[in-house]
Amino acid sequence: MKQFILTFFRVVVGALGFAAVGCDEAKPDEMPSEEYGCPYADYVVKGKVSDEEGNPIKGIAVNVQDADLDTCFTAEDGSYGFEWGYMMSSDKIVLKYTDVDRDENGGMFMPLAKEVALERKEEGKGWYRGLFAAFGVDVNMELEPLCEYGVPHATFEVKGKVTDSEGNPLNGIEVYADGMYDPAKAYTDEDGEFALVQDDWFPSDQVELCFDDVDGEDNGGDFGKQKKVIPLVHVEEGEGWDEGKYEAEDVTVRL
Repeated sequence: MKQFILTFFRVVVGALGFAAVGCDEAKPDEMPSEEYGCPYADYVVKGKVSDEEGNPIKGIAVNVQDADLDTCFTAEDGSYGFEWGYMMSSDKIVLKYTDVDRDENGGMFMPLAKEVALERKEEGKGWYRGLFAAFGVDVNMELEPLCEYGVPHATFEVKGKVTDSEGNPLNGIEVYADGMYDPAKAYTDEDGEFALVQDDWFPSDQVELCFDDVDGEDNGGDFGKQKKVIPLVHVEEGEGWDEGKYEAEDVTVRL
């Protein structure tokens, strides 16, 4: 029995000794260390937003594209400023400028995006890349054009004379533009002369006029109705949808 106990003790001690030696061969302070992380940096961007005439615009929302940052709004003098830390370092960003209060700041300004180059102002260490900044990032925003609905139109005026085949003037001939809804009408006088003025007509370099003998034979016979294409000249410029005035003079028509 005694011999068995001694034998068991030697085995256990030997085993413990082997384990101790194994721990000594792999000390924690001799293991290689690893640093986990990713690059990051601090940023500062400051500037001013103005209109095309250089007047400051307040209330413009300024955002950094593709970055989850709070929105910055321009002050009364149009100034704005960002200060933030970000995980990924970069030497450029894109700023987005948006007019969110519509006409309260003097009009509705068109959205604008601007790429901004950043300059390293302070060096960093390790994963920290330092401080990047851009000052004087000033932009000018344009007003959105007024949305005006309508169609191009013009005024045309045609003056001339209507005669029979022998050149005798015909009075009482009705003159109007063909194919026009509710057209203006003119009538020849005793000299066969007429002056037709039509407003709100589609701009064109010609017009087809109808010449209709509406009084029957009172003017010497029944001349029926005829059509004739009249060339026009653009004589006055207009503004916006109004393209001004087209006219034709000394037009002679024989029925």
